[in-house]
Amino acid sequence: MRTLSSALLVVFALPLAAQSVTWGVTGGATLGSPEDLYSLAAVSSIGGWTAGVTIGPRVPTSALDFRIDVSYSNLGNHAGKVLDPFPVDPEWYDARFVTAGASADLVWNVLGAGKSTSPYLLAGLGWYAAQTTTTDFFRTTTLTSGVLSYNGGLGFRFTRYFIEARAIVYRDVLQPYGASRANIYSYPVTLGLWF
Repeated sequence: MRTLSSALLVVFALPLAAQSVTWGVTGGATLGSPEDLYSLAAVSSIGGWTAGVTIGPRVPTSALDFRIDVSYSNLGNHAGKVLDPFPVDPEWYDARFVTAGASADLVWNVLGAGKSTSPYLLAGLGWYAAQTTTTDFFRTTTLTSGVLSYNGGLGFRFTRYFIEARAIVYRDVLQPYGASRANIYSYPVTLGLWF
């Protein structure tokens, strides 16, 4: 695992070092959905929030740029609205899906280099610690696993500010009670500020 992390760091840090690098902050709302709508994987079927730090060029240096996004997301189902074939009493049920990690993203600047106002497309791969916590009448179960993710989205940059929407897939997340693994889909919409 350490070897893979070190190799990824070298591969992704070299193109970043060649750019005029700055950093920014992001935050926003996120919706989610499980792969299997009829299992307790529906811990993320309601929504939550996300926050993070991004490192990359504020003004595009080429049509194709590179950036790193570090984020923390918290999705919850606090009303017991689980899409499960068995009834769940909202008073006794609470579920959360939390991720913390980083992704390496390629950004295609639609209008090319040097434009401080431009739409863009992005796609990337990431590695996250994913935690599912489920509380019911009998117990609280928390499971954490390291998962691969991939994402794609679009955004709009205007001077120091940007807004973007993404679709993120977290692969093979341990589900509540450890019975199975499933993909979790997250759809964050964030606002950002470059420094």
